[in-house]
Amino acid sequence: MDKKFSIDIETFSELNGNKAQAFFTYLKNVSKNKTGLVLKGVKKEKHWDCNVFECATPTSRFSGIKLPAPLDPNSEGTDLLVSISPKLLQFMQEAGTNFIFGENKVTIRKGTLKLQESYESSQSEIESNLEQFEKTCNQEETPISSFRLEKTSELLKYLENTSNLDATFFIEDGKITYRENSFIFRTPITEEIQGENNIFINVYIATKIKNILNYCDTVDVEFTDAHTILKGKIEGNEIVRNVSSIFEATDDNPSDEDLQGILPTEETGAESVVLDSAEFFQVIGEYLRSVQNFMDIKKPMLHLYKNGDGLSIKLNADAGEDRFASFNIGAVAEEEPDPEKFSTWNTELPINTLKNIIDGGVSITFEFDNSEDTVVLIKSGEKTCLSGKAF
Repeated sequence: MDKKFSIDIETFSELNGNKAQAFFTYLKNVSKNKTGLVLKGVKKEKHWDCNVFECATPTSRFSGIKLPAPLDPNSEGTDLLVSISPKLLQFMQEAGTNFIFGENKVTIRKGTLKLQESYESSQSEIESNLEQFEKTCNQEETPISSFRLEKTSELLKYLENTSNLDATFFIEDGKITYRENSFIFRTPITEEIQGENNIFINVYIATKIKNILNYCDTVDVEFTDAHTILKGKIEGNEIVRNVSSIFEATDDNPSDEDLQGILPTEETGAESVVLDSAEFFQVIGEYLRSVQNFMDIKKPMLHLYKNGDGLSIKLNADAGEDRFASFNIGAVAEEEPDPEKFSTWNTELPINTLKNIIDGGVSITFEFDNSEDTVVLIKSGEKTCLSGKAF
């Protein structure tokens, strides 16, 4: 007998309460992965009571969603096990869509629109495929380390620096260290870490945490022997779980002593430039956008020059090209400094990341020297960043 459900927004919201919008946001995130879903549930009066599984690695589960089924002919207690392909997943996010699952095909109706697709997998294949992912999602594991984040958690602000796929996060001894290539930021955190206080997080996990907190009140982040588990909760009840393998760091987390040892100092001839932070981000953002039309600078590497009380910046095109751009920020003494006055080294400056870290700081200070053994120091209030040099 055919099995039916509909995306009737009013009824859907009545059945699911504060889960309703969360479910649609979950579907939107899954659809970006180009993976399908399996719905596993049972008929309850005029709806299907389901758990939804993302059958891919990493995997996820959305628990206890009720799908309206006012026209479904099946009796209460009938089991539901159907697969939604990536092509059809978008229609689960559209109001007024009706799904009809027949013996060997699924039909979608929306107004006068009719779509039909043959099953890509048999019922036994769906069951077999679901088994491994359902086991992974349902298994309770004892965490080695864990912490909880809310929408207002300060730690979340730093985990939102996810535009660079190579970025990494270490949480150790009550501090978070953010590393983006040679750019490093470290600061104390207020979140309480349970268990071992030595955690590595990559961009995938950081992005998943951010996505879950878009529709959940809290997310519990757990690290076990085998998995990283994210549990999204609304009003204390778990609604979504994401399970992935443990990711290993390719680099060690540098110690405080390591970082202290590479700072520029008076002994190394360090110079200091203090700039208004609002002016700095406004000017550098405007000029870098203009320069992008002139040369390829996906990852800006900057040559610096202390120019009076201001800062001059020079960018070079790829090696072999006699092409550069320069501009000034602050109260400079020379409008067009000789290119030879800029540092022989260059340094990476991820502007969006830096702006997110500074966040409201009144001034920003750059300290640097010409030593190959030191980094560029960037300070604003109590927040300090380091950026390496490339000669």
